[in-house]
Amino acid sequence: NQLDLETSMWLEKFLLDFKKTAIVVSHDRHFLNQVCTHIADIDFGKIHLFSGNYAFWRESKEIS
Repeated sequence: NQLDLETSMWLEKFLLDFKKTAIVVSHDRHFLNQVCTHIADIDFGKIHLFSGNYAFWRESKEIS
């Protein structure tokens, strides 16, 4: 969360090209939308998996 713009853009490109699994924790919604393909929502000791980016997860949470 303390990355400057140039470093954040580099990390975004790196993760988009990364072919393995990475766990990303961030408060930057734009960044999460760009790099996430799946979201693991952990709440009250239960985990729910969503295929999609942050925006998809957020919409899904609002519907349910």
